Amino acid sequence: MTRIVLSVWIFVGSLAAVLSAGSLISHILTAYPADHFRTFGTTIPSISETHARWLPHAPAALGASALLSLIVAIYFWRSGRSREIKAFAVTFVAAVNYFLALFCVMALVVAYFLLPKVANAA
Repeated sequence: MTRIVLSVWIFVGSLAAVLSAGSLISHILTAYPADHFRTFGTTIPSISETHARWLPHAPAALGASALLSLIVAIYFWRSGRSREIKAFAVTFVAAVNYFLALFCVMALVVAYFLLPKVANAA
């Protein structure tokens, strides 16, 4: 029983992480538009330009992944599999959610703030 309760809380926490990461990315991109790279200097890393193209779509993608993971979790809870498999599947989906949230936030931090500073420091 404890394993089921823990897996549910881990999953709920991962949904909160994905949705808050999407909100954080949206607010940061509103405050710092894509042309803010030019404030660090003339050298713009290509990875920063690449991430500047897909990061505006990250909040929508994170919201879609939260919805998809909720559908998958409901499917596994309603399936006829054993409790251990249900708990493992829901926890695995939660781990994927945590990974997506961390990847998108770290991509934003590295591509928008760290790499342009480092490229123009030399």
